[in-house]
Amino acid sequence: MFKKEIFVILLWLFVHSFVQAAEGNLLFIVGKDVKRTEYDIFSSNPVSLEYRKIIDYGVNPAWSPDRQKIAFIFLKALEDKMYGHQMALCVSNRDGSQNRRAKVKTFRGEVLDLGWSPDGQKIAMATGKWIVITTLDEEIMAYEGPSQIWQLGWLNDGQGIVFHTKSGISFLDVKSKEQTSTSLGGVFPKILPGTHKLLYMSRVEGVEKTANIIMRDLKRADEEVLVRNVLVPLPKKSVYCVSGDGKKIIFYRGGPEASKDEVVYGIYDVSTRSIKYHRNDGGIMEAVSHDGMKIAGVFKFGDKAGYGIWDLVTGKKSLIREIREGEIDKRVFGFSRLMDW
Repeated sequence: MFKKEIFVILLWLFVHSFVQAAEGNLLFIVGKDVKRTEYDIFSSNPVSLEYRKIIDYGVNPAWSPDRQKIAFIFLKALEDKMYGHQMALCVSNRDGSQNRRAKVKTFRGEVLDLGWSPDGQKIAMATGKWIVITTLDEEIMAYEGPSQIWQLGWLNDGQGIVFHTKSGISFLDVKSKEQTSTSLGGVFPKILPGTHKLLYMSRVEGVEKTANIIMRDLKRADEEVLVRNVLVPLPKKSVYCVSGDGKKIIFYRGGPEASKDEVVYGIYDVSTRSIKYHRNDGGIMEAVSHDGMKIAGVFKFGDKAGYGIWDLVTGKKSLIREIREGEIDKRVFGFSRLMDW
């Protein structure tokens, strides 16, 4: 009987550790010197909520597909220039060790987005009007778009990139370097994991900060509206999130159903085409768990605000770290990736 109990305990520990490894730690940034646009990257265990600093002078952290590497933008103010910065695309191990600079020669302004290729061998970043693709060892492509690149994402086959500018959504063929414009006047394009389906937002005319979520089949070129009246509180890609398994889409509810004093989150189930709503007393979503049942972001905790996790099943909110006054600049809060899961 004693051996059986030991076996059960060991099995539970193995499964528990496997789940944690598959889910991965949460990454978040905290200001080191906000006036100089200097931040550090922290890592937190989503179960114990313990956290520690792992990277100095980093913003826009992004997990590699296997969750073993972290890509980020090294950003450090120059001592002799009021607004100048050292800037580099870097990759580290999951614990922040062996920090290595990727060879990138094309920086044309602030990096608003970056993303790993599905095989984890390349990184694409949006810098000014340019999309730059690199391995750690060489810059393999630099493409100049028509205007500021706001967001980008890889197609699931790794052969192309979808991005959006003020002109709308476009595709870039990585091999031929040919750009294909579309008639889609939407924003925030995302590829549904494991599919050839594109998600994007289309603004609702006459309603401020409100949009519909559209799904377009890239093979058949047909599309459908999945969710109407989605709130778009900030111009950043986390205004709606897709779970890692591709089964859920999490969004803010806009329109008459949302009051000023609370935030209504909706979860669209891709397989059943149904929506469930959850109410919260305020907050900004930044990332979601692999199964889409936990939201990470900046939430209210009594008279405090901080990074936390909201379990949609139990309704429990857990504080990871309080965000103190002056620790995050408004522009960074509004445009940059604050967390990744």
